[in-house]
Amino acid sequence: MEEELTLPQTLFPFPVLRPGQKEFYEDVKDVLTNRGVLLAYAPTGIGKTAAVLSASLEVALKEDKRILFLTSRHSQHRIVIDTLRKIRDRYGISIPTTDIINKMDMCPREDIQGLSRMEFNILCTRERKKRTCPFYRVNPLALQTLSDDILHVEEVKQTCAVLGSCPHATALKHIERSRVIVSDYNYILDIGIRNLLLSKIQGDLSDLILIFDEAHNLPERVRSLYTSSLTKNLLYGCLKESREYIKQPMLDILIKSFFELIPEDDHERYLDKDDFIFGVERKVQEHMMNPLTYSEIISLLDDAVEVVLSEIEDEFYSSYLAGLLDFLVRWQTDQEHIIRISNSEGIHIIPLDPSDYTSDLFRDVHGAILMSGTLHPQKMYSDLLGIINPVFKSYRSPFPPGNRLVLSVGSMTTLYSRRTVKEYRKMGKKISDLSKILPDNLIVFFPSYQLMNDISEFINPGDRTLIKEKQDWSKEDKSAILQMFHERSDLLFLGVHLGSFSEGIDYQNNSVKGIIIVGLPLDPPSLEKNSLVKYFNQKFGKGFEYVYHMPAFNKILQASGRGIRTPEDRCVIVLLDERFNWPKYKRYFPPDFRPIPTNTPETYIRLFFKGF
Repeated sequence: MEEELTLPQTLFPFPVLRPGQKEFYEDVKDVLTNRGVLLAYAPTGIGKTAAVLSASLEVALKEDKRILFLTSRHSQHRIVIDTLRKIRDRYGISIPTTDIINKMDMCPREDIQGLSRMEFNILCTRERKKRTCPFYRVNPLALQTLSDDILHVEEVKQTCAVLGSCPHATALKHIERSRVIVSDYNYILDIGIRNLLLSKIQGDLSDLILIFDEAHNLPERVRSLYTSSLTKNLLYGCLKESREYIKQPMLDILIKSFFELIPEDDHERYLDKDDFIFGVERKVQEHMMNPLTYSEIISLLDDAVEVVLSEIEDEFYSSYLAGLLDFLVRWQTDQEHIIRISNSEGIHIIPLDPSDYTSDLFRDVHGAILMSGTLHPQKMYSDLLGIINPVFKSYRSPFPPGNRLVLSVGSMTTLYSRRTVKEYRKMGKKISDLSKILPDNLIVFFPSYQLMNDISEFINPGDRTLIKEKQDWSKEDKSAILQMFHERSDLLFLGVHLGSFSEGIDYQNNSVKGIIIVGLPLDPPSLEKNSLVKYFNQKFGKGFEYVYHMPAFNKILQASGRGIRTPEDRCVIVLLDERFNWPKYKRYFPPDFRPIPTNTPETYIRLFFKGF
């Protein structure tokens, strides 16, 4: 993509680079110029997006590269688009940009509300082929509108709805013209989607600059993406797909036989490769007149998948039958660094080492930036992702350190051996006492829903409105709760780590001035975790650290960061568990997050808010 203009010395969108932001901007430019990979521990408020986009654009325009800005949440796209508009308006340069998410979330049809992914895919395929969908095509005018402006994905959706153009197909087509592509992690991590993307830009990985926002999510996202599972939901999808596109009773019988392979109990088990293959053949033989070998089952499914994909003609369609085929093919291979287990959710092939899928990626791209306010310690992430010769940088928070008070309270714990009513009552009383002296809204984060429910019985909210996070909340429910934070100041909200309110949420106008972290949010033990500990001990000598300890402290840092989002905000963070004072765990806190040990946090809190 040739750029016919003279570039200014900088593309930074604001008049001044702040301390910390300036260093980050210079480091990004230097690392990308030298085709490196930067892992940046960059706290909230440093202005990461403006710095990384301006520096990356300067390199991309000079070297004729594309920027792929990757996020783990759709909500993170808005600031990227707004920043690109500021750069365009300030310097008068053209920045062709595509903001794209999954097809269903981009679809403007009102009648898809309430449909499952499977139901939507079938509806979309049927009506697109028959040309009965009002948005089955790519309108050239819609495509030109995307080229003339920098549009957020919701604006793409609205524009295409007016012009009768499929928003996803239009955005996908516009990638060919784009200098910057804003998308989900899967657009580079998923091999199939990655190859489609590269075909659109008519290039290879060396033509890309990658920016991973909230990069602390990356290792687990990779492992999750490449986990293959045989579940009842997958099989229900296979049945629907078979009846829609194949219409062969024998295939239905084959799919139904797999249901009986999934355990009904909660007991976890390691599975043997050959035992499972024999079990599949035996179970299929019980249901079908003609016995089939494992290879013949795969061949039958392969033919079915070919029919489905030829009918659909959609590169983004996630075929259920293809998922079943992939599972069976992967099961019989001798792939390294995987485990095969079963539990109440199904039968799983789980990769242990994310670097098996990312080391070549980071080696082959022009350069990459991995950034997060909780990317600590960076060495763990470079190890897990297989990044060779990474550059590690940490940046100081621009916020006044005196605006945040971090306390750790001993004499209580959620340690499994001490989970008693007595301990729950003690924690409930401390939360109740703190809620009386902390101003405005207060959030309490727990390691699990079970602990939240057990301890909440002993919490007295007083004059506050008590709200407990629920696992089945819809998007609308969550939006309504977030709106309450903006409108009220009397909430006592109980949530969980890795729920919808502990990460990626901005509580505006300093509406949260108190955050309580109850217990150490260690993942529960499992066969998968045990296998990871053993593997990472062998590879790095850091099994428990990489599997349990460091991820737990990342959750704490994410939850703690909800309280201060601007230099004017102030917040108290109280850690309720004596383990936070143990040297074994204190070493996991980054240098700018050092709790004060105390059994009388009320004294510190009164003095803290008296100073404002």
